[in-house]
Amino acid sequence: MLVEKLDLIVGVSRGVGDDSWVWRPDESGFFTVKSAYELLASLFLSSPHISSFHSYIFQNMWKSAAPSKVCAFNWQLLCDRIRTEANMVKPRLLQESDSNILL
Repeated sequence: MLVEKLDLIVGVSRGVGDDSWVWRPDESGFFTVKSAYELLASLFLSSPHISSFHSYIFQNMWKSAAPSKVCAFNWQLLCDRIRTEANMVKPRLLQESDSNILL
């Protein structure tokens, strides 16, 4: 692990000015929500675990005219993060025998 961490700091040089934070994904060096979104989108869309259908939905979902809370709910639904009956059985929040009670 130490060798991996040392590889991260190779090429770092100490300047004369004050220390500052730099957001490398953006050319300006400043953090923006857009640059963070683009970074996460590129990482997500390049994942081998995502289907072309999910990739299409992801690319177009945030461009829709729907309110952002609807888009966020859709995203959680696609990522299987909504507490549906099946998702409540996995962490044992609901017994399989109790699942018929909700119907």
